[in-house]
Amino acid sequence: MRPRMPMGNRFHGQRTVGGYKSGFSLVELIIVMAILGVIASVALPAWSAYSLRARHASAVAKLNAISVALEQYYSEHQTYATNIASLRMEDSDKWYQYILRHGDVRSYRLEAVPLASNTGATTLQLDDRGRLQHRRTSLDAWLAGWP
Repeated sequence: MRPRMPMGNRFHGQRTVGGYKSGFSLVELIIVMAILGVIASVALPAWSAYSLRARHASAVAKLNAISVALEQYYSEHQTYATNIASLRMEDSDKWYQYILRHGDVRSYRLEAVPLASNTGATTLQLDDRGRLQHRRTSLDAWLAGWP
């Protein structure tokens, strides 16, 4: 005897895999999009904080390199350089502007001022004694007052 076929094939004319319709339904796609949205909303702030810390570490390393160059200049000329260009170093990068400020001929203060594209960063100061200080920019302090 031949097995009986069910009356009417509800998948007639459509591709099936093991008796099930192949492909994704709209509901399944919406669920996947919602899951990806939740993952992105968690990952983006973490990535932003990580990149801000990396830019900060890069600026500290650059300040230390300029400081070493200033000390070498001092050992040769018995005075500190008047600008960063005389040390044959770049005074800016993609995220910070580096400024050499003088107290007198025997001391200096370096600053790394964040550029407009580097939101959330603090101004870094390094003096001739190697003390590193963090100072919020006036824009960041002003924005912090907003709810």
